Amino acid sequence: MPVLLGLYVFLASDCGELPDDPTVSLSLVAFIYFGALVLWPFFVHGLAFHQAPHGILWLAMFAVTALFWGFIIEWLFLVKTRLWQR
Repeated sequence: MPVLLGLYVFLASDCGELPDDPTVSLSLVAFIYFGALVLWPFFVHGLAFHQAPHGILWLAMFAVTALFWGFIIEWLFLVKTRLWQR
């Protein structure tokens, strides 16, 4: 959750926007797109309502994001364990 929070703070600040400079590094662009993938509920909310979530909705969306990725990571560990047992 601290990593997700740090990523959200980075992308919500002005640093998360792509600069107009055409010589922007590929790693920065990849990091911004990775952040959009990881924080997908915020991206979907922004597309639907054209604003950032406020108050308790932000906390609920952050919890959903953390639980979603926790579930995915736990599922990957389960698959890895079952594949190694064969």
